[in-house]
Amino acid sequence: METTMTLSVADRGARSGAADGASERRRCGLSRLWFAAAGHLARWSCRHQTRRQLRMLDSRMLNDIGLCRDEALAEALKPFWRA
Repeated sequence: METTMTLSVADRGARSGAADGASERRRCGLSRLWFAAAGHLARWSCRHQTRRQLRMLDSRMLNDIGLCRDEALAEALKPFWRA
């Protein structure tokens, strides 16, 4: 009788561990999703700021970085989500 009880308790512990493992994988997946989304937002924000600053450069400054006005405008007018 006592052996059966021990197995029953051990089985419950194993099932609980499996549930905890699934929960942990789910949390880990959500964390990865969150960090990926945050990374995209950071890249998009950087592109938006860079392209806005590019629009404000005068011809002399554009020449210094090797761009003409048309090239700078073509880049500056791209939507932030496009690389």
